Amino acid sequence: MPLDLQKIFGDAQQVDEKYLKSLLGALERENLEGFDYLEFKQAVQNLLAMDMEPATALKSAFATAQTMGLTKDKLLQSAEHYIAVLMGEEKKVKEAASRKLRERMSDASKKKAQLENAIKAAKERMAALKAELQQLEKDLEKHSAELSSLTQKGEGEKQKIAEREAAFLKASAHIKEVIAADIEQIRKAL
Repeated sequence: MPLDLQKIFGDAQQVDEKYLKSLLGALERENLEGFDYLEFKQAVQNLLAMDMEPATALKSAFATAQTMGLTKDKLLQSAEHYIAVLMGEEKKVKEAASRKLRERMSDASKKKAQLENAIKAAKERMAALKAELQQLEKDLEKHSAELSSLTQKGEGEKQKIAEREAAFLKASAHIKEVIAADIEQIRKAL
């Protein structure tokens, strides 16, 4: 029976569907050969869908898995493998978010410095050329408004990136909690 990771882990409420699919894709790409935690989890889910008690479902699925060479150690090791896969995905997302933030902040800093220099030049010119004072004051206001807008935009981008990262981490935390709970149940039941 083909794996249906969406069915196994997709019952999370308030988890961003895009990030959930991304994480499930990573689990699928890193799926170990043979009967392991993912196949075991699906077997348990199928038994639970038939209104079987959780402990009985775990034991029944494990008994069947043992006929295919699965041991408790292999089961736990494969579950840990999938936790490591998720942690690797978290690391990639954190690095990408950090890189994107640095790039955007660097661009903003350059633009800010340019605008600050333009303001300084405008002030110096005002002192030297009183006849052009009115025009220079307009330039100063324009650059100040751009600087303020740029600062607000940078904060908005920073918040968006933080929200995306938080949504991803929430999705990853959900899956890790499910796996951790399964590991605990496996340790207790088997």
